[in-house]
Amino acid sequence: MKICLFSPSSPGSKQSLAQGLSILQQELGSLCTGLEIVSKGSFMEKAKPHSFLDYIASGDEEKAQEFKKILKYDLPDFIFCCRGGYGALRWVAMVQWERFNAFPTLIGFSDVTVILAAISKAGGTAIHGPMLNTLADTMPLARQALWGYMVRGALPKLYGASLRPGTHAGKLIGGNLSCLCHLIGTQFEPEWRESILFLEDCNEPVYRIDRMLTHLRLRGVFDMIGGLALGAFSGTGEKDLFFNLVQDMFAQVPFPVVMDLPAGHVNCNMPLMIGGHYRLQARDAALVPLSCGVT
Repeated sequence: MKICLFSPSSPGSKQSLAQGLSILQQELGSLCTGLEIVSKGSFMEKAKPHSFLDYIASGDEEKAQEFKKILKYDLPDFIFCCRGGYGALRWVAMVQWERFNAFPTLIGFSDVTVILAAISKAGGTAIHGPMLNTLADTMPLARQALWGYMVRGALPKLYGASLRPGTHAGKLIGGNLSCLCHLIGTQFEPEWRESILFLEDCNEPVYRIDRMLTHLRLRGVFDMIGGLALGAFSGTGEKDLFFNLVQDMFAQVPFPVVMDLPAGHVNCNMPLMIGGHYRLQARDAALVPLSCGVT
């Protein structure tokens, strides 16, 4: 198995990247033979900020060229993102994504939502899951689920809490709510119709989550989707108020809604296949993968 490490957004800390690499080598390496992990440059380079924009890792053209080089020459089985943060939106239009479905599976979340959306829009699939800098804080259960996909192609059923009844099968889209809102009106806006929309976010006060959900509502998203799967909304500081918002926003919608799924900016960040087919079962409060093996 060959894995390429890639920094699509913000720089990471050398310590968190090194910890993640050690976990990747030890845990995944124990499950598959011939594990090869390749990377452009050292962790010092991946932890180094842009020369005058310190919130991004290297320049936009450099990221795009590195990504295209991985696709054209390195030909790995997986592209493992190093960190989210911000930056993918700056270079995403520099890549011909319509060709991506013939290329390796990319893994990441948070700001990587932008790339997941681009891949899905082009007809490909990618994994919303832990990144290199989050592996050390990710629960063993979630890490093992990710390795299970990488080694055996199996994804887990996820269970949460049912908010609205019903069952719907469709393509899973989405990721980080903030990032998705910034894709509206661009060529990378997801194809909402009849999909299952997955949303998560972190460190956003409830009123800002309200504003972003209202943005989606005004766009007509909730008139088009077939189901809503809400992951973790961590760091709101107001769990009861967040629940009140979700009830107010979705209590009367005609599609199934399941919340509190274990995916997002939490320690139990279970892998999901964006662009894959799932069934959302409100009766069991479950999100079930249909396009690959199930664990």
